[in-house]
Amino acid sequence: MLKSISAKRNVLIDVMKGFAIVLVVLGHVIYFSKTPNCCNNEFLYNAIYKFHMPLFFFLSGYLAYKKIDEDFANWIQKKFTLLIIPYLIYSLTYFDIIPLITGRSLRFPGLPGLTDISFIYTISDSAWFLPVLFESFIGLFLFINFIKNTKKELAIISLIIFFIALPWLSQNTSQGQWQFIHYGIFVIIGYYTNVYKDSFIKILNNSSICNIIY
Repeated sequence: MLKSISAKRNVLIDVMKGFAIVLVVLGHVIYFSKTPNCCNNEFLYNAIYKFHMPLFFFLSGYLAYKKIDEDFANWIQKKFTLLIIPYLIYSLTYFDIIPLITGRSLRFPGLPGLTDISFIYTISDSAWFLPVLFESFIGLFLFINFIKNTKKELAIISLIIFFIALPWLSQNTSQGQWQFIHYGIFVIIGYYTNVYKDSFIKILNNSSICNIIY
């Protein structure tokens, strides 16, 4: 039977994070072992890149449960320190300091100096997942409060409209906005998976599939 894990350290979460890290490494190995054009038709490469980052964002949302509600201002300040500051340090080092030393420009075309930092995560070689995750946490907080403070019927209608418009939003937004919309959804799904995990486990325990397995 499936059991709810009440311990502070959830081994399954660690295993899933480890698995996602392995996929990241494998995806980069495939990418750098071939030309980018070859990867467009590479089944394993495409499968990995459609799965591993959503898994990271899902787990981040899952682990945000309760923490984001306790003291959001303090919690988001800690996330800023853990996500945005390392991102800024990396961006300054990779896109400004290293080119200054080596003479090789890595700067985003058309933007002068350090203003690149606000937009760097929309191009390759950037640590884009850090600011996108930070934005997703803010989006999650707003989403939670929208659900709490909105009538159930209106909230459901709003969500239906959003998901109907999602394909259009994906095609008519900038890369940075697309990343926020695309991955922010997985943060929300992860959060509510934790919220209702006991109900999910109960359903699985009572399902015929689990009875057959166990």
